[in-house]
Amino acid sequence: WNLPQVVAQMAEERDIPLVTRQSTSGGTNLGQHFQGKKGLKSKELIQSGDFDIVVLQDHSRRAIDAPDSLLYYGHLLGELAKESGAQPYVYLTWARKWDPSMQEPITKQYKALAQKINAKVVPVGLAWEKARKINPYLPLYDEDQSHPSSLGTYLSACVFFAVLTDQSP
Repeated sequence: WNLPQVVAQMAEERDIPLVTRQSTSGGTNLGQHFQGKKGLKSKELIQSGDFDIVVLQDHSRRAIDAPDSLLYYGHLLGELAKESGAQPYVYLTWARKWDPSMQEPITKQYKALAQKINAKVVPVGLAWEKARKINPYLPLYDEDQSHPSSLGTYLSACVFFAVLTDQSP
């Protein structure tokens, strides 16, 4: 659903200049970004120095399945961002629909990474958790019960907008 573009559009509606770029590939972890796998040029993009902010997000299950990898490569990329003049941000993701208990370890690992690299946290997963508690029938998930629906993307964009601009979406 093009989250970066949704956030940029929200900013544009308020005359806030926000240019977004992304380096993504499905099913990719931060180690693969750092190592340039799958044709990704994430390191080179960060090193270009063209960014004020670099948002780091690992593969959706990495905080649970390989937390040491998340911390290791998140640290390397976060330090690279700071060396290149950018502030690192950590995209704290959400639990799968069928297992809300995943949120606690996801939150713990992303907050640990943020603390390690002095990054700001974009607490999208916590917003999803709160929304699900308020209304468990909100269709935040796509059919796979993992990826966001258009509504889930909108909620995520609202969280990003609030963190990036310090304004209410």
